[in-house]
Amino acid sequence: NKFPAQNGTRFHRINQPETCHTRYDDVNHAVFTFTGVTETLDSNGNGTAVTTGPITTARTRIPYSYTANGQTLEGTYSESLTFSGTLTVTGGVIQLPGFIQGNGATSGDANVLNLIGNGSSSAPQFTIQSLSRVLYNNSGRTAGQMVESDAYANITNSVYLATAVNSPYSGTKITHD
Repeated sequence: NKFPAQNGTRFHRINQPETCHTRYDDVNHAVFTFTGVTETLDSNGNGTAVTTGPITTARTRIPYSYTANGQTLEGTYSESLTFSGTLTVTGGVIQLPGFIQGNGATSGDANVLNLIGNGSSSAPQFTIQSLSRVLYNNSGRTAGQMVESDAYANITNSVYLATAVNSPYSGTKITHD
């Protein structure tokens, strides 16, 4: 298998065996889909991969907790995002970007995709293209109920990476259900 399971991830090919890949990051409750993959590898299977379209990620069970108008709101949210960039391939395996604590935090849940990757803040490895989130509550009789759905019209790497740990909000929302 060209893309074996590693460190809590699983791999599945869809449709075209060499160009469309899905990686499951079970530890972080995330699914990555890579479409139109073209790899440039050395004899050890190390190198890079690019895609013909955006890379998509769907992630679930991200915890949130914040206080608004004197009331503490808690639950989880699901996040769907697309991003672009050159992927690192090691030993024939696409390396997933991973997740970090937002807003430069050093503790708490890893709540944002690491868009910096092997780059720097001024030249990140990945660039976010779209973001949407669905919030679910964790309290009382309605635990697990969807309470909000947000889509972001203008999201940048710096705004997304500034998402505070335990916050379900980034940037400027364009829809609110």
